[in-house]
Amino acid sequence: MKILKRNNNVTESISTADHNQDEYLPNCQASFNSDGCVTLRNYDRSDRSKDEIIILSTSETEALFELFSRISLKLKNHTLPF
Repeated sequence: MKILKRNNNVTESISTADHNQDEYLPNCQASFNSDGCVTLRNYDRSDRSKDEIIILSTSETEALFELFSRISLKLKNHTLPF
């Protein structure tokens, strides 16, 4: 996983989630990057100059899809109340 902390310009790349951004970023966008990996962007609509980019590795992306696949299989056997 790669996390890029940004303040107008990317000046630093942090490869661990141990360094949390001081402020809460309430909105999130999810997409696939050109390598086919899940990319998340956390941001605050009231301050567009700051955001956080999280790029999952290939194995992390595959793990998410494995999880979604297993959830799908479980849902076929169970009825949810919502």
